[in-house]
Amino acid sequence: MSHSYTECNSAIMVDAQRRRLLVACCDVDGRQHRKYFSFVWRAGMEPRFYRHKRWRLEVTLSLSSISTTLVTFL
Repeated sequence: MSHSYTECNSAIMVDAQRRRLLVACCDVDGRQHRKYFSFVWRAGMEPRFYRHKRWRLEVTLSLSSISTTLVTFL
């Protein structure tokens, strides 16, 4: 199964109470999508993987920033 990596520029919104991110990303055709992902704030801020249908988001949480990498499966 082939896959492509798309860097997400930023998390548009972080909803800490509901523990979710709203992320803007572009697919391989250049179309923009906005996706919600759940996240868990863990001690040590390890990278974690979260599934959303055909999308997988790797979220690295730190005290100063949130880094996101979206993986799309074709």
